[in-house]
Amino acid sequence: MKYMLKDPSNYYIAEGFLCALLGDEDITVKSILDLESNKTYPEDKFNSCYVLVKVVI
Repeated sequence: MKYMLKDPSNYYIAEGFLCALLGDEDITVKSILDLESNKTYPEDKFNSCYVLVKVVI
């Protein structure tokens, strides 16, 4: 997922997810600020992503 979100042409995927999660239809992803993975062991699956979004009210 993090490789897909590095390309701005794929931001619609994150927008759709956030719209469904938050119940809002006017969310626009402006940029993905940071993607990181803290994988020390193969069974670790911790990832974080910071997203800058614009919500039209």
